[in-house]
Amino acid sequence: MLAQGAKIVYAPDARSVTEAPDSCSALFKQRLRWSFGTFQCLWKHRSQLFKGSLGWVAMPNLLCFQVIYPLLSPIGDVVFVLSLLRGDFGAVVVGYLMFLAMDLVGSLIAFRLDGRRARTLWMVLIQRFFYRQFMCLVAFRSILEAIKGGRQAWNKLDRKGSVPLSAMEAESFCPLASGESSSSTR
Repeated sequence: MLAQGAKIVYAPDARSVTEAPDSCSALFKQRLRWSFGTFQCLWKHRSQLFKGSLGWVAMPNLLCFQVIYPLLSPIGDVVFVLSLLRGDFGAVVVGYLMFLAMDLVGSLIAFRLDGRRARTLWMVLIQRFFYRQFMCLVAFRSILEAIKGGRQAWNKLDRKGSVPLSAMEAESFCPLASGESSSSTR
């Protein structure tokens, strides 16, 4: 669409209700589907690389953080383990504390910009010690499937209806739920 002159605009009041996976297995399937879809989009639109905002901003960002970074990031984990095995705790501790501090500061800034309290900032530790490695596994599997020419099954998330909506929230998502006619505008 961008290649045909369409524009993408920011919608600050956009709202969405979704249901997140409730197990690691379901999360893996969802992220595998998303990752494989990202690779498909990169491949499909490769002719747009370095053309317009899509090619200069979005595609290099996806290529860097969805392909190159997951392929290279396990090197850091190997260096971490080798340093521990060699007894080089000083460099390991300083390096990991610096990265953890950067994660925490960046997350704190994001929380403040989003108007959230920092009481859940501890969850950054989960990303540092679980989620990043989890996503590397997802990316590796997606890349292997893409190289093999495999197709990705839908692996649709099993919906459980576990996200309760108050009447007011439901109304803001669906104006017709409040009895407004379809011809009214907001």
